[in-house]
Amino acid sequence: MCSNFPVFVVLFVVFIAGCRSESSPTRPSAGNDAVTRSNDSPAPGADVPDVVSSLTTGNTAKPHPSTTHSVSTPVAGAVRMIAWNVESGGNDPAVISQQLSAFQGCDVICLSEVSAANFERYSTALEGQYHEVHGVTGRADRLQIFVKSDRYEVLEQKELSQHGQFVLNKGNHRSPLYVRIKDQLSGDELIVMTNHLARGNAEFRQEQAIGLREWARDQNVAVIALGDFNMDYDFR
Repeated sequence: MCSNFPVFVVLFVVFIAGCRSESSPTRPSAGNDAVTRSNDSPAPGADVPDVVSSLTTGNTAKPHPSTTHSVSTPVAGAVRMIAWNVESGGNDPAVISQQLSAFQGCDVICLSEVSAANFERYSTALEGQYHEVHGVTGRADRLQIFVKSDRYEVLEQKELSQHGQFVLNKGNHRSPLYVRIKDQLSGDELIVMTNHLARGNAEFRQEQAIGLREWARDQNVAVIALGDFNMDYDFR
């Protein structure tokens, strides 16, 4: 089982530099980010998501106190997302499925290290409430995205093996996976990308990160990047 402690993050007005929105005059604005964190311990024997994010499309929303494992009522206009490494080699799919069902209030759920044998099982756990997209690269550890079907339409889905001169998958890695989605009420479009960058090769991981940054800059709508970046930090 995964022993990671949960990290809950509420993000307001997130925007990646270089992206611009052409689908709506209202777009996320940099400089109004508010982040809160909690170090609540997980229930015994239970895996928990690495990140819970809430994104607002305006500047008037107040911070949403996501400090428990459950998904509570969002602020108006919020987009709530989860990034979760479920660690395919060390989890119990039955437990993951049970815990996934508790996050049905989220708009987008991004999973990494998913065994292909569990794609359908995890989709079933969400009771048909989500569009399901998964990658075909990564051998035993693949990527999977769920998008709330009563709110969003999936316009495009793709794995990224290369962007321009930047190689994102040398053949034995997981290609970053993204979906372009459209809010059926507002008409706003958004790209959500999830990844699991190279763990044992820092040089290639850096190339992947730079390539994804340049890819994001080339998009014409806001991009939200989630996943397992494997970016170690030495506090010393």
